[in-house]
Amino acid sequence: MDGTKKFQYPTSEGARALVVEADDETAESVVRQVAEYFQVRNIEFHCDRAGSIQDALLQLKYYDYDVAIVSMRPAKDESASDFLDLVRKRKYEFPVILFGDEGERPDALRLSEKGAIGYLFKHGKDVRVLPEAVDNGILIFRTICKQSALHHDLVEKNQELKAVNELLARQSVRLIKIRKEQESQRRTIESLLHSMSEAVVFVNSRGNIEMINPAARRAFRIAGGAKFELEDLRAMTGVDPMEITPGVETPLLLFSRNYRMTSSEVEYEGERMGRMLVMRDVTRETEMEKVKAEFQSMVSHELRTPLTAIRGAAENFLRGTLGVVTEQQRSFLEMILRNVERQTALVNGILDLAKLEAKMMTLRPILVEPAYVARLTFETFQSACKEKGIKLSMEVPAGIPNVYADEAMLTQILDNLLSNAVKFTPKGGWITIIVGKTAAERGGGTVTFTVSDAGIGVPETLRERVFESYFQADSGVQRLYKGTGLGLSISRKMAELHNGTLTCQAAPSGGSQFVLTIPVNGARRKKVFLATDAENTAMDEGILGREFNVLKADSDGLVVETILSSQPLLIVMDYHAGADDAMKIFSMIKQSRQTARIPVIFMGKDLTEKEKTLLLKMGAYDVMARPCTAGEFLARVKTALGDKL
Repeated sequence: MDGTKKFQYPTSEGARALVVEADDETAESVVRQVAEYFQVRNIEFHCDRAGSIQDALLQLKYYDYDVAIVSMRPAKDESASDFLDLVRKRKYEFPVILFGDEGERPDALRLSEKGAIGYLFKHGKDVRVLPEAVDNGILIFRTICKQSALHHDLVEKNQELKAVNELLARQSVRLIKIRKEQESQRRTIESLLHSMSEAVVFVNSRGNIEMINPAARRAFRIAGGAKFELEDLRAMTGVDPMEITPGVETPLLLFSRNYRMTSSEVEYEGERMGRMLVMRDVTRETEMEKVKAEFQSMVSHELRTPLTAIRGAAENFLRGTLGVVTEQQRSFLEMILRNVERQTALVNGILDLAKLEAKMMTLRPILVEPAYVARLTFETFQSACKEKGIKLSMEVPAGIPNVYADEAMLTQILDNLLSNAVKFTPKGGWITIIVGKTAAERGGGTVTFTVSDAGIGVPETLRERVFESYFQADSGVQRLYKGTGLGLSISRKMAELHNGTLTCQAAPSGGSQFVLTIPVNGARRKKVFLATDAENTAMDEGILGREFNVLKADSDGLVVETILSSQPLLIVMDYHAGADDAMKIFSMIKQSRQTARIPVIFMGKDLTEKEKTLLLKMGAYDVMARPCTAGEFLARVKTALGDKL
């Protein structure tokens, strides 16, 4: 190829080649030959060198090459075959020219199957006809690339034309079908909304009320076709429905009736259309809760107080305070005391059940030794079993772990189970208490308390119903074995309060078997850290303290240190515009590997949308405006904790 050769590709594009050869002298010779060739022809040419395949792969990440010139043995323990495999695996498309000794020719020919376009012989440190081969390789490569691009464009154009034709052919039919479906959906939705007993209002993204159903018109007392604006709704309810957190119920009082309002975002194809407000009339429920609370108060004061007085008087009589007690008098007084105890247990059971159902029963978890609780119950019922001629036994193997639980509740559950077992086990029968454990893959596990008896047993069809409040198997059993039917219901709810279970099954040798399962960490309350102002801390702690272990720093300077040492699951902080203390603490929390993943909720008064957006962009999980309802606060906290609850 002479110096007057006409190139068949644009010389203005220039060219770039990669030489893969460890030997410096050979590599420099190759680079020089090719560079001189292109320099004479006034073509901008770049030739890079790599001393190994790994270096070459690194170069390929940064530059696009028109050709690679590769030695059959680029470096020690490397081969051109390795290079070709790696290049094709990474889907590089440039041509590869191999060079080497005469003896390597057979291997080089085989490598053509892997994509090598030619093989050149080394003459000393020089490679024969190398520049011409590079020139031809670049020409072939660019021609193939252009042909491929043209072919790809043609295929795409044909596909586009075909798709357009098909679309046009179906468009008219689809439009008619869509219109019919939309009209049908509109009529269905309108029918549903008009038939709903809940009040429904739709506010579009511009803040205009677009739809209000008949129930909402009745609730707001809107006459006929009178206009109803968002400002009217705000004035009548006292809240801004556009600020209500979606999914969180907000209590309302409207014309002496109680409602709970929920809000949900309405979107269509990713575009926010507005908000749907649903108001549920809970007046009757509120009245029932009030009646229930009044009944509980009446039970607590009007029944327990006289029962205490009756017990005290009967005990004084029995002690002979008013003179010698005859046997007949003693018999009557003991009967009075038994009935007082029975009525007191009934009153206590009703109150416990009411607290559990209202979720007002507070856990006081401590580290409890299961063997100790079982032994306490065992000793409590030894006398009753002995009097009735029942054999009472207990098995507690070694290695039972301690559990986080409310010791009083755990004892009450076991007392209820033993009381039932004694009641339904005949003379000569037996009762067994077995304490066991199950391990978990990630630690923790559970502890089980199994109470088995040789009593009358529970039919399989009733093994779930026995946990219903006031349930008795049948009238015959109720007459024979006196009871309120509250013990098992209370016991199961207390077990569930510990994230545990209480089940009933048949004992292996007849009778009943109740199994109480308590997770080792079941009642350990989740830690939430408060870094709020003094005026808010007491209120926040009162709300969260019912369900969480609330942590605080002893002083402002120890906030980060306390968070690092306690590792809470959530942090709640106050935000003030212009104050940088909270932001410094927040920044330190997010920069520490130990605390970076802990979600943070910011709370503040009069927060602007710009401030909320800024805090969220900085990594806050949520931003809440004060004041807010206790229900909304708890709901947002639980959402932030997610599956950690």
